[in-house]
Amino acid sequence: DSGNATEVKCKAGHACARITENPEEPGYEEPACCDLCDAEDLPGTFPYFFHCAPCQFDLCPDCAGRLASCAPSCSASAS
Repeated sequence: DSGNATEVKCKAGHACARITENPEEPGYEEPACCDLCDAEDLPGTFPYFFHCAPCQFDLCPDCAGRLASCAPSCSASAS
């Protein structure tokens, strides 16, 4: 897929890690959900998703693809 070629960034501009399991950090007792479209249980729903540890920001692959395709212009308005 084309998701590997594009770096996904959170709203603060940090590079997001592509992960397959729920982050093992405080605040993630429940499965991660997408901070843009509110898709729930990212680890159980998608083969991978994107995570920014400093911001506790998570993106499903669908939203990450949409952000990457129109970045940087729409990343500022994706709140």
